[in-house]
Amino acid sequence: AEFDKWIYQQSDKDIKTLDGSILTQQANLMKDFFSLGYSDSELTKTIKSYEMALLVRLLGSELLEKKLTAVNEIKKLVKESGRKNTWIDQPFLTNWIIENNIIRVVLDDNT
Repeated sequence: AEFDKWIYQQSDKDIKTLDGSILTQQANLMKDFFSLGYSDSELTKTIKSYEMALLVRLLGSELLEKKLTAVNEIKKLVKESGRKNTWIDQPFLTNWIIENNIIRVVLDDNT
């Protein structure tokens, strides 16, 4: 998606200026925009996919604060995946963690 491309094009300098309020505002704008043609479940999945792409980017940042933010948000996703009636299930999250090398990035000494 275009939003995913935008995330990966941001430099660490750009990422440094991002904070939670900006990301929340952007997610709300996306929600308003996509709600015109998406069902609630499609809308939730689209926004969460964007947020997950952002987490991968933050995790790859050289900035410790952004890495820690990503790790904390990933922990929340893991907890959420264990609940019933959630958009994210454990097999989906497991696959996402593997595809994005989340464990390797978190445990890598060079980052």
